[in-house]
Amino acid sequence: MNNVEQRREEFQYWLADMEDEIDRFVDSLPKDLAARLDRSPESLDALEAWILKKYPQFEDALDNREASTLDGVARYVGQTFRTAVGGKWTIELSNSKSVNFGVPSLSGFDPPSLSICPLHLVTAAVQRRKGNYLSTILRNRMKNMDTGPKQVNN
Repeated sequence: MNNVEQRREEFQYWLADMEDEIDRFVDSLPKDLAARLDRSPESLDALEAWILKKYPQFEDALDNREASTLDGVARYVGQTFRTAVGGKWTIELSNSKSVNFGVPSLSGFDPPSLSICPLHLVTAAVQRRKGNYLSTILRNRMKNMDTGPKQVNN
């Protein structure tokens, strides 16, 4: 098996474990925060407040020991986006110059070249420190689509 095939297989395992991983992540959070995570745009503000408190400096989020937490946050953010605007999880493995190379992203939007990388959104939220960065991106995407919640397809 070559590297691309191996990474594609790992992505399929990552995808198959999506809801269980989100459940484990939510279970690890403070109960008051977990209770607010209903995959709404408002829930993104609650989650963003938590990550800003957890990572007072951008570099804190980049520590390898935080990979599992960031993965949980990114999964939740991605599934929240999918609930609101649709899309399909993909992984770019053919263009190593792509900003999303090797990182799970959402695609299937108009224009077709548009993709959303939840992990990059999460790290940008930590860096920008606005408190509503994630929900603003989602609401803008919803407005640009001129639509409400979409059906989520795997």
